[in-house]
Amino acid sequence: MWLRPTIYPIPAPSPVRLSIVARPRGDDWLDDEMAGLRRCGVDILVCLLTSAERDELGLTGEDAAAARAGIDYHAYPVIDRGVPEHAAIRPLIDVLAGDLARGRHLAVHCRASIGRSSLLVAALLSRLDVPVDRIWDIIGGARGVPVPETEEQRRWLDDHHRQAAGGRGIPTSSALSPWAAPGAGRPR
Repeated sequence: MWLRPTIYPIPAPSPVRLSIVARPRGDDWLDDEMAGLRRCGVDILVCLLTSAERDELGLTGEDAAAARAGIDYHAYPVIDRGVPEHAAIRPLIDVLAGDLARGRHLAVHCRASIGRSSLLVAALLSRLDVPVDRIWDIIGGARGVPVPETEEQRRWLDDHHRQAAGGRGIPTSSALSPWAAPGAGRPR
């Protein structure tokens, strides 16, 4: 019997496969957790925990366990309830957006898999031209809880999108967008 991880798929247009996952159990469970993620089709795992959190939660070997399971791994520490620096995280977002475009299944986690995870997923959805005014509802609907955790995180996405758009403003839902219809967030 194998561990079935908790995965929250984020609705997105094909070929994008994007998920938030529950934080893996650490220490002796870590290899089983990574193997479970791989069996569920996860190709790439991003951990947003700080090194102190990884130590506390028994996840210091997460990168090696992911590699043993055949999962590409990225660690990008962000303090709990915090936000990353825009310029510093942009290269990671660029890499992950390319992976998503190639149809690779990307999974993201932090401690509770609510705030920091949702923030990175929101930045990726923004890159996919999902209207910013729909992003939090889409993620919250998939995750089953309101997101993000803080107003600072909400503002971060607006600022991130504005910077990425070269100051053109933040696109919002329109009648022409598949994301604007009732049940938006569910690709057709």
